[in-house]
Amino acid sequence: MPARCIVDSRCALGESPLWCPETRSLWWLDIGIPTRLFEWSLSTRRWRSWLLPELAGGLTLSEQGAVIVVAEKGIHSFDPDTGGLDLIVPMPFDTRDLRFNDCGCDQRGRLWTGTMVNDFSAGASEAGTLANPAAGRLLCVDVDLSCRFTGEGIGCPNTFAWSPDGRTLYTADSADGCLYAYSYDTASGTSAARRVLAKPVGLGIPDGSAIDAEGCLWNARWDAGCVLRFTPEGEVVETVPIPARRVTSCAFVGDSLEMLFVTTARVGLAEHDLELQPHSGGIFAFRPGVRGAAPARFRGKR
Repeated sequence: MPARCIVDSRCALGESPLWCPETRSLWWLDIGIPTRLFEWSLSTRRWRSWLLPELAGGLTLSEQGAVIVVAEKGIHSFDPDTGGLDLIVPMPFDTRDLRFNDCGCDQRGRLWTGTMVNDFSAGASEAGTLANPAAGRLLCVDVDLSCRFTGEGIGCPNTFAWSPDGRTLYTADSADGCLYAYSYDTASGTSAARRVLAKPVGLGIPDGSAIDAEGCLWNARWDAGCVLRFTPEGEVVETVPIPARRVTSCAFVGDSLEMLFVTTARVGLAEHDLELQPHSGGIFAFRPGVRGAAPARFRGKR
């Protein structure tokens, strides 16, 4: 099935799609100042949105099914009744010049995210952010809510996804155009032996990803208008066109995780581009012919 627009949300920077099976709804962010949080119901095909009080960069679920928001001041639980954020983990470092981007959880329920230059601060530019490869690091929030950094020299972190057996962590750096794979120890929550998984030429910039039940990685390609399916060896085995150039992330959706929903952006596109791709910034969907692997949830507790 070709990809088609499901929600014409026209986000400037749609990101971090998250499927919640308890509510049968898709959540995602429009990252910016202010950041908007969206929910779209698979049952009713209706959507609603909230303005968040902080710049946010990633979403995941708690063990109980609450929406967890990685935002400016730390890790929060979202309250849909009030639209407020309940701080769970304050960040133990100064975040004034940084922001978080993307997130994911390992099989033990640790939350991983990444830091980067705050490209929404005054005077920041996309080109300047992607040209600063030394600004970002990876951050792990353990189940006891302790925080630790790992890695450095990351320009724009994206993709926090694990192989179905939990032994491989996949990440991306949109600044250097690489998808990476780490050997991962689930018991200790440590990564090692980073290798370049893939850096295909002429297929855009790697952004967010999702894992399917066969262990392949579906990766959104910024500025290439497509989603690629990579084997664990880094081979491209499928290319699915998306009718929006700036493809940002993807998530498996549905009662059997049989559909792939894709977020897109319209930021930085000229009027001519938007005329050709009028649904840029919307949510697209297609049936990939393989089911997704359900992502793990955050188990952090106070």
